[in-house]
This record gives sequence, structure tokens and C-alpha cells, in this order.
Amino acid sequence: MRGGLLGRMRGVVPILLGVITGLALCAVAYAALTFNSKPAPDPTPTAQAICADLSAQRYDALYSLLNPNLQRQGSEAQFTASQRELDNLQGAVANCTATVASQSDGIAAIRLNLRRGTSPAVSAQVTLAQANNGWQISGYDQNF
Repeated sequence: MRGGLLGRMRGVVPILLGVITGLALCAVAYAALTFNSKPAPDPTPTAQAICADLSAQRYDALYSLLNPNLQRQGSEAQFTASQRELDNLQGAVANCTATVASQSDGIAAIRLNLRRGTSPAVSAQVTLAQANNGWQISGYDQNF
């Protein structure tokens, strides 16, 4: 009887060791991925920079925040000219506040409260996408 029990134990021990080793490797991999992954940077400084650039009419700096897809739609000179035209038609940005409405999976929705000249404030929506440890403008509405 004793020989039979030892024989069965010899067959179970390698399987048990394999399971324990597999679980240990999974735990090490999980720990490595958890501790090495950085949280997304806060989009608030970029949102505030957008407001500062609009208020100071630094359209070249604002253009540099556009992602490559938006930059391909027009040159910096064209972007600056369109912003200056908006300033002429509606007034320069007199007040701007930015709020991060939501953030998930490397995308942040920003709500800008813009007041141009003496006009009432309007809400503008800007989408930021995470890129190179920072944020870039990936979309905006007509009030921007």
C-alpha cells in the first residue's frame, strides 16, 4: 500500500510544482506591469496653457499644441490668420477658464469658458490626446 501511495505522489508533485511556478510567474509579471506603468499626466496644465495662449494671442504657441493631424490641415500662418480674423470679428479673448470635463484612456475632454471682447461668455469644447508624456489638441469645436 505504501508503494502505491508514493507512486501516485511522484506523479502529482511535478504537476503541483508546475502550477505553483506558473502562479508565481503570473504574480511577478503583474507586479512588474503594475509598478512600471505610469499614470496619465494631468491634462490641466495643458488646458490652462490653451487659455493663456488664447488670452495673450500667442497663436504660434497654440498651433504647437495641435496634434500632427490638425497641423496637416493648415500651416501655422493660416492658423494664426484664422485666429486673428476671429479676434477682429468677435473681439480678442478677454477671459478664459478651462475645466477638465473627463479623462479616460489617454483622451481628455476640456471645456473652455471664453469671453471675447464685450460679448457674453461661450463654452468651447476641446479634445486632448495623450502624446509623448504630455497632451496635444486633437479636436475642437467652432467656438474655439
